[in-house]
Amino acid sequence: MTQVRISRYLAAAKNDKQLALRLYVWNARLCECLYLPVQFTEVAVRNAVMRPVLRRFKADWFERPAFQNILPPRLAEELSTAVAKERRRHGLSLTGGHVVSALSLGFWVALLGVSYENHLWHNGMADSFPNARNSADRETIYLCVEELRKVRNEIMHHAAIFDRGPKGKLATVMDLLGMVSVETRDYVARLDTLSQVINERPRC
Repeated sequence: MTQVRISRYLAAAKNDKQLALRLYVWNARLCECLYLPVQFTEVAVRNAVMRPVLRRFKADWFERPAFQNILPPRLAEELSTAVAKERRRHGLSLTGGHVVSALSLGFWVALLGVSYENHLWHNGMADSFPNARNSADRETIYLCVEELRKVRNEIMHHAAIFDRGPKGKLATVMDLLGMVSVETRDYVARLDTLSQVINERPRC
C-alpha cells in the first residue's frame, strides 16, 4: 500500500501501523455496508428517469433521432457505444432495458439537468419521484442524485469514508430511494448493518 493511500489511516491511528491497517479493513467494511443501498438506489433512479423518456420517445427511444438530438456530444457518444455493445450481445433481441443497464449513472444524472427541463420534466417530478417533498423541484432532485453519484464513486474507488460521515452518506442515499419508492427504501433499511459496523471501529 502506498504512503499516500495509508496516510489518512496512519493519521487516525497516530502512526500505529497495525491499527492503521485495521482501520483500512474497517473502512472497506463501511463501504460494503453502503454498496447495497447505493445499488438499489441507482437502479431506482434510472428507472425513474426512464419514465418521461419512455412517455415521450417510446420503447425504441435509444434509436430515435429525436432523443439522440437532445443529447450533447458526450452523452450521444455514450449512448451510441452502449447500443453498439448491447447489439453485439443481443442482436435482434436488443431492448431498451439492455441499453439502460449499459449506461453510466452519470448519464441519468445528466438527464436531470437544466437542459432537459422542457424536454423531460415540464410536467414536474411527481410521476418519477412520487414521494419527494412538494418543494422538491428538478434542481433539488438533481442535486440529490449527484450526491448519490459521489457516494457511489467513493465506495467503488475504495475511498476513505470512515472520517467523512458514513451515516450521513447512507441517510442521503436512503432519502433519495424513498423519493422513488418507500416500500423499497424500507426493505433496504431492514438490511442495514452500518451502525453495527461503525460500533466495531478498531481501537488501540
